[in-house]
Amino acid sequence: KPLDTKLLTIILNKYKKIVIVEDHFSIGGLASIVKSYLVDINKKVKLLEINLGNEFFKPGRFNDVLKFQRMDTASIKNRILEFI
Repeated sequence: KPLDTKLLTIILNKYKKIVIVEDHFSIGGLASIVKSYLVDINKKVKLLEINLGNEFFKPGRFNDVLKFQRMDTASIKNRILEFI
């Protein structure tokens, strides 16, 4: 999990809005690492986290779980469009 802070800093300086899509819980994921880094460098950007949140979900077929969690293709697209 080494974080390429040089590249991340370039990205954070170039864009005002960042979208992070992760297929797992938010705690300990990339978004939490990026948020921690933003605090460390005292940088503010708008960040959209798309992940499974921090609560367990009802098990089911993979595509059904993705849709329920709003992580299917259509939901991700709509969330990003609302964000930008």
